[in-house]
Amino acid sequence: QILVHGPSMPKASPSKAPLPKKPREPKKVKDVALNTMRVANYQAKLAVYEEEMAAYKEGQRERKADKRSAKQRLSASDAEPAAK
Repeated sequence: QILVHGPSMPKASPSKAPLPKKPREPKKVKDVALNTMRVANYQAKLAVYEEEMAAYKEGQRERKADKRSAKQRLSASDAEPAAK
């Protein structure tokens, strides 16, 4: 048997959103018009990336807050029977 360490099956309901990929900076070329076009294209892709990243970070903050509130609910429910 050969075990292959590759991408496993994705989860049915992923608990964490995939991290957006940052676009690569364009290579400098001598042609000014082509270089300007590449830079403009990069700036547009970068703006989209920054929006996606902001949404990702907001989702992670919510996820962390949900975990924290669930933990507090659990600890509160554990403390109630001990008080009786």
